[in-house]
Amino acid sequence: MNEILNESLIEKLTENEKRVYSYVTENIKSIENLKIKEIAKNTFTSSATVVRTAKKLGFKGYKELIYKIVNKKTILECNVIGQRFNIKNEEQLNEMIELIDNGKIMLYAEGLASAIVLYIYEKLLLAGKNVELFNSPVCRLMLNNHDVEVDYDAIIIVSRLGKGDISLKIAEYLKGLGSKVVLFTSNKKSKLYDSADLIFEYKEHSDGSYENYYPTSFYGYTILFFEELFKLYFEKKYSFMKKKSELVQSLEK
Repeated sequence: MNEILNESLIEKLTENEKRVYSYVTENIKSIENLKIKEIAKNTFTSSATVVRTAKKLGFKGYKELIYKIVNKKTILECNVIGQRFNIKNEEQLNEMIELIDNGKIMLYAEGLASAIVLYIYEKLLLAGKNVELFNSPVCRLMLNNHDVEVDYDAIIIVSRLGKGDISLKIAEYLKGLGSKVVLFTSNKKSKLYDSADLIFEYKEHSDGSYENYYPTSFYGYTILFFEELFKLYFEKKYSFMKKKSELVQSLEK
């Protein structure tokens, strides 16, 4: 939780305020649905104390504090995302969720990774997303014929070692047209890694010397990553829809 809140700010809280903070951080799963009066009652404090706690911690108010803690905890609880992949910050995941929600996406992979991309493709189609799956022959045609019109917000490439020449050519070509290159890999010493805009590096610490026939958990955990990502996506989507519905109902009264 220290990634959200400054430790020095927590130390400056009074005993009552620390009790509020402890209660909020220890009841992540239920806290989002509790009203401020309920927090005050459960901590034997007051609504004013709850608000004051939030402001002392650098937030505009109680709602912003809860939002930040709930969303950060959700990400930290995703073991596959937080423990298996190097994630720079929460914004990196939010950017990926935004691409899934509103972007036109192209998916590409070669070899063993093709099965992973096919799974992701089917998953996005079921969710009604704007996604296309390209195989090697189609991609070669696109690269060799620059008159072919392409307009993608992002291309997602799954490549454990990042060695595919075609993957690199596709990434550089679409990047030149304004597409964002998203890469899932375990090798940061590849040209494909250097050309990517949004990178999710699997913590395998591969230097690119391992062949794909050796045992690896990269492919399985990449699928699990997307499952956790879809979970975050739907949680945010339905949370927003719920709040919007409540606002409309309040305005109609």
